Parts: sequence; structure tokens; C-alpha cells
Amino acid sequence: MFENKNKKDRIDYEHLNSAIFVGEKLLKLIFIAMLLYIATYINKEWRILSMLFTFLRIMIPFFIGLALAWLFSPIVDYLQKKKVKRVIGTSLVFVLFVGILFLVFQLVLPTLYHQLNDIISGAPQMFTKSMASIDNFLFNIAETYEINYDQLHYNVYNVLGNVVNSITVDLPNIFVRAIGALINGSIQFILGLFVGFYLLIDFDSAKIQLSKIIPKKNKKKTTKLLSDLDVQLKKYVQGTMFVLIILFICQTVAFTIAGLPAPLVFGLICAVTNVIPYVGPYIGGIPATAVGFTISPQVGVATLIAVVICQLIESNFLTPVVMSKTMKLHPVVIIFGLLVFGHFFGIIGMLFATPIISASKIIYEYIKDLYQEAKALK
Repeated sequence: MFENKNKKDRIDYEHLNSAIFVGEKLLKLIFIAMLLYIATYINKEWRILSMLFTFLRIMIPFFIGLALAWLFSPIVDYLQKKKVKRVIGTSLVFVLFVGILFLVFQLVLPTLYHQLNDIISGAPQMFTKSMASIDNFLFNIAETYEINYDQLHYNVYNVLGNVVNSITVDLPNIFVRAIGALINGSIQFILGLFVGFYLLIDFDSAKIQLSKIIPKKNKKKTTKLLSDLDVQLKKYVQGTMFVLIILFICQTVAFTIAGLPAPLVFGLICAVTNVIPYVGPYIGGIPATAVGFTISPQVGVATLIAVVICQLIESNFLTPVVMSKTMKLHPVVIIFGLLVFGHFFGIIGMLFATPIISASKIIYEYIKDLYQEAKALK
């Protein structure tokens, strides 16, 4: 009887530890929820995020300059090792960069202009063919499903008329916004060139000063973190640019074979929009395919096939080989990042979403390692 009483009074340490573990997790979740609630409330009252995004927009020239200084730093470092002064090396690199940009614009812009002019001049004829195709399509539907053709024709053209009217009303505003965005982007890029020039002159000394700030205790790991970020981002930029150039060439050749007008223009659109993961190929391929179908069903189908084949080659062969899966991010994470960055920063935000998320992942793993080490020391 005495033994039974002891068994009842004995503490079940296994269940107690499990309860304590669950309790700790619940407390952490409650603490995180409270922090999120407080942060949301403060942001609502003080509009911190709004001010932060405004500040980031203002700092765009600085980010452009920093990116240029980061990309050109290895070249200037190499010239410096060859006894070329850093100021002279920086000047040579930027003069060469601006010269290449000017040469590309001189070669490409006239062709783009002529091809765009051909599209605009051929727009009325394309419109007439489109209307004829729509009429033929509606007639076939009316015949097949025994629908009143006149009523169907009226309803469809009424909807199309409303869409065209809304576009016509909004077109001047869209044009003004596009011109404003182009001018603003050009000014920001020019300012970014100046910022990048001055940053690159002192880029080497800035790295030394940054190295001095890092505490000796974590200097080795922090240096490795910065090195990993540098390697990861440079691989992304180099791989993306190579894929963009190859896709531009392939898509332009494919559109030329398909008989699409202005193949250079649509090839450039497909290549640039392809930088946006997942949704980019659709953004670039839809306009080309739509213009192809306005010419003839054969050209439309050939254009669609050209887009599909080039995108299959790019997604299944070109990108995996070039990028070597360096990002190592789940597709859902990338899509979420694209939605968030696209909402706040538009197309530019979507372009930078993937490298920023990749860099954030590396930083998170670094902080996680530091936390694990601190926890082990306790």
C-alpha cells in the first residue's frame, strides 16, 4: 500500500518537460503577436512604412550608384594593382561604360524607332483585319449555337466600344505618366552615375573602414557573410545579363522567322520582362502574340509557338545551366516577394525582388547561426 502511494505521488518528468516546452513556444508566439500588434499600431499612427518607402524612393540614385560602384570595383581594383591610380581607373571605367551605352543606343534606337513607326502606320490595317476576324468568329458562334447574330454582334461591340472609350479617355494621362516616368528615371540614372563615380573612388577605403567597425569577436563570420552576399549577388547579375542577351537574340530571330513585324522591339520586350520570374514571360509574350493574330492566324500561331519554344529553352536549359540554381529559393517565396515589391515599387521592385530575398536569406542564416552559438554558450 505504501508503494502504491509513492507511485501516485511520483512526478512524471517527461510530461512536465513536454508541458514546459509547449508553454515556452506559446509564450514566444504570444510575444511575437504582441510585437506585431504594437508595430502595426505604431505604423498606423506614425505612418512609418509610408515614410520609409518615400525615403527609399528618394535614395534610388544612391542605390544605382552603389550598384555601379559594386559591379565595377573588381575592374578598378585590377587596374590599381597594375599601378593605375584609382581616380584614373574609375574615370576610364565610367567613360567606357557611358561610351558602350551611347553606342548601344546609337545602334538600337534608330531600328527600334523605325520598327515602332511601322507598327503605328500599320495599326489601321491591323485594326480592320481584327474586326473582320471578330466578325467571322461571332458569325461561326451564332451559326454553331443558333444564337441571334445581330444581338451577339451588338453586345460584343458594345463591350469593346466601352473598353476603347475608357482607354481613349485615359490615354493622355497614361502618356503623360509614361513620359514623366521616363524623364524621372533618366534623371535618377544620371545622378546615379555621378554617385557611383564618387563612391567607386573611395570604395576600397570604405571597405577597409567597414572592416574596422566589425567587432573582432564576429569579424571572421561577418567577413564571410559579406563575401557570400557579394558572390551571390554577382552571380545573379552576371547570370541574368547573360540569359537576357541570349534570349533577346533567340526571340528576335524566332519572331523574324514567324513573320512578326518589329521583331527587334518584341524580342527586347520579351528579354527584359523575362527578368521578372514566373510572370515575366507572359507579360512579354502576350503583346507579340496579339499583334501576330491581327496580321493573320498563321502569323499569330507562329508567334505563339516562337514564344513558347524560346521560353521552354530558357526555363529548362538556359537558366538552370547559367544560374546553376544559385538562388535556392522556394517558388512561393519568390512569388510572395514579387507581389510585395511589385505593389510598393512597381516593375523595378519586381526586378530587384529575387536578389533582395536571396540576400535576406543569407543574412537570416547568419543571424540564426549567431543565435545558436549564443544559446549553446548558455
